[in-house]
Amino acid sequence: MKNISNILIYSCLAILFNGCLNDDGTLGQVVTFDIPKEEPRMVCAANFLDTDTVFNVLLSLSKGVNDDPYTDKMDKASVQLFKDNVLVTDFPKKTPIGSTFSFNTTNYSFINKKVLTDGEYKLNIAYSPYKPLEAIMKMPEKVNIKSAKYVPDGFVLADGDKKDEFTVEFVDPAGQNYYDFEIFYEYKDGTGLIRYDQPYDVTTSTAGSGLFSDSDRTTIFNDAIFNGKTHKLRIGVGNNSGFFDPNTGSFVNDDANAIIIKFYSLSKDSYLYAKSLQEYENSQGNPFGAEPSQINTNFKNGFGMFEVRRVSTFRLEL
Repeated sequence: MKNISNILIYSCLAILFNGCLNDDGTLGQVVTFDIPKEEPRMVCAANFLDTDTVFNVLLSLSKGVNDDPYTDKMDKASVQLFKDNVLVTDFPKKTPIGSTFSFNTTNYSFINKKVLTDGEYKLNIAYSPYKPLEAIMKMPEKVNIKSAKYVPDGFVLADGDKKDEFTVEFVDPAGQNYYDFEIFYEYKDGTGLIRYDQPYDVTTSTAGSGLFSDSDRTTIFNDAIFNGKTHKLRIGVGNNSGFFDPNTGSFVNDDANAIIIKFYSLSKDSYLYAKSLQEYENSQGNPFGAEPSQINTNFKNGFGMFEVRRVSTFRLEL
């Protein structure tokens, strides 16, 4: 009786197993479906500084993983800039410049003798058959730099290493603000020409302000811990004793004549864009330990970033 029961069990298992086999003898259920192509959308990059006289708008197309390369050079778009809903300019069409963003990209350029001032700026882009793009950005408030101080080897790291220290005192406007800064050493070479060199390894002592570095030379942060107050930002940079001469291809040892500090006021969108871009870059090559990140965009119906920035420049003679 036991043998009969075993035979019945094995027979049932054999029937079930054979029922799961495909026509080609493989095990499992085969489901076939087509992966839909992604609808192409326009992609735009436009970064305007309040002191700029040349404004560039880069335009391209998004592309899905399984999509064929696009051949549209994006050179027939209508690109318009508005300030407080009043047309500032129609960007003239330009020749495609090649492979920015790995796609065909066109640069729309406009020369303006007037600097950008307070107001709300809007960028409209239309190009059939794609959905029109629109992004709105309010000009951030300019920061007042009260003073700056330079102390060689004044910034001491936790491991005892030293860097040159800059202390920048500035007035933070009321409301939520976001910042970026750059530092340049100014030199005069043997011919009297002025050259500039950006230091590497920029660090700061400002903690608790969402601080992060989008490169080894610039640092972005917000005013969470000093909102609406005067703040002293301590900056440590790698020691510089000269500059790289592009004419000779060699490093020239020399003392700097001056230090130039550029302090940028950003919008929240610009801050989130830079932060999401850094998170995306940090996730590359790490399939297990990094979460996927979505790049922040402020365009409707498309992708990219339209931003306007304000810059305050402070020159420190040495």
